[in-house]
Amino acid sequence: MDSVAKLTLDSQPGDVQASRWREGRVRGRHISREAGRGLEILGHAIDYILDEYLERGGLFEMADAELEAVEILTALNREIYLACPESRTLVERWSAFWERRRWRRIEAHPGQLSPKR
Repeated sequence: MDSVAKLTLDSQPGDVQASRWREGRVRGRHISREAGRGLEILGHAIDYILDEYLERGGLFEMADAELEAVEILTALNREIYLACPESRTLVERWSAFWERRRWRRIEAHPGQLSPKR
C-alpha cells in the first residue's frame, strides 16, 4: 500500500486539466520514443487488466486488487506523460522566429539598427 500512497497526486487529474483549459494553457507534449513506448505498454496493461476484470464480472469495488493495480498503472502513465516537455504554441514559435530574424539583422548591420523597436 505504500507504493500506492507514493504515486497518488494531491489533486484529481480532471481538476488540474479543467483549470488549465480555463486559463488557456493546455498544450500538447513532445513525447520521446522511450516515453511513448512506456505509455503504450502501460496503456495495454491497463486495458488488459480491465478487460479481464470485466470478463470475470467484476463490480468495481474499491477493495479489488485489480483496481488498485489499474490505479498504480494510471498514476505511472500520468507521471510519464507529465514529465514530457510541453510544446510551444504557434504564437510562441512565430515570435521566436521574428525575434531571431531581427537580431540577425542587427548583427549584420552593427550601429545602423538598434535592438529596440
